Amino acid sequence: MARLWRAYHPGLPAQAGAEVELTGEEAHHVGRVLRLAPGDRLSLFDGAGRVWEAVIQAAPSRRVLARLDRERTEPVESPLELRLYQGLCRAERMDWLVQKGTEIGLAAIHPLPTARSERARADGKRLERWRRIAVEAAKQCGRRRLPEIAPRDDLPELRSEEGPGLLLDPGPGSRALGSLLGELAPGPVRLAVGPEGGFAADEIERWSASGWRRAEIGPRTLRAETAGLVAAAVILHAWGDLGAARR
Repeated sequence: MARLWRAYHPGLPAQAGAEVELTGEEAHHVGRVLRLAPGDRLSLFDGAGRVWEAVIQAAPSRRVLARLDRERTEPVESPLELRLYQGLCRAERMDWLVQKGTEIGLAAIHPLPTARSERARADGKRLERWRRIAVEAAKQCGRRRLPEIAPRDDLPELRSEEGPGLLLDPGPGSRALGSLLGELAPGPVRLAVGPEGGFAADEIERWSASGWRRAEIGPRTLRAETAGLVAAAVILHAWGDLGAARR
């Protein structure tokens, strides 16, 4: 079966036969860009885990009416909850990170102001943009849940039931990421990555003292937006479903 075009509609109903209306950008994309017409099928997802195959009933200029036909329930999301705490980088780098982080399966992306962040806070416009980027990335990659995108002012306190906290730092005394994973039980993970220039020494000292484990991913220096995604991919491969044997 050919892959269906996807559209985002928060709050999808739970019953077959229900009709939903797409408006705004989603309706424009379906009706004007994709040029889907009555009788065509598409996939609707709500970003919270629900996905339906639907049949277009009407597609006037500014709205699309679709009837829910068959709910899809096969597993798509990673079984691993991986939260990335990313030191704020330049705008275009954060955009790229949100897009690729959504694609590989991050459960959450927490923009984090740090001593070396170029911009101290993630304001409303930036958050709105990142969430739009996550929606578009989810459409492309087939995810059913959107990653949570929520700024943090600091790294959280560690609780054993929430899994380990790994602080990416290439400095002396850091452990190889693969070695650390080999000593830990698979489960939820929190990964912290610095901005351009990395974390400041006092930040590393403070967070290490609170239980965050320092990890490094190799001898080459990676950009801030690359390092977190590489480390996340390693963890998702080891404990999740990214390139791992199908479970």
